[in-house]
Amino acid sequence: MAKALSDAKSLDEANLKLNEMGVYTELDLERDLYRVYVERGRVTRGDVLRARREGMARVRGRAP
Repeated sequence: MAKALSDAKSLDEANLKLNEMGVYTELDLERDLYRVYVERGRVTRGDVLRARREGMARVRGRAP
């Protein structure tokens, strides 16, 4: 994994490379949860679990 990321020029580029490898990152989770927060004004434990599950499926090509 480190070798695949060694030429990344930015955090976003590194994150995209990880996503292409099927890895759902903490950054992805934080971004997904921010969208929930903006929409509803709060984030519950259930929101975290749902965002993680859906995000992992999305990154692995099985969008819910």
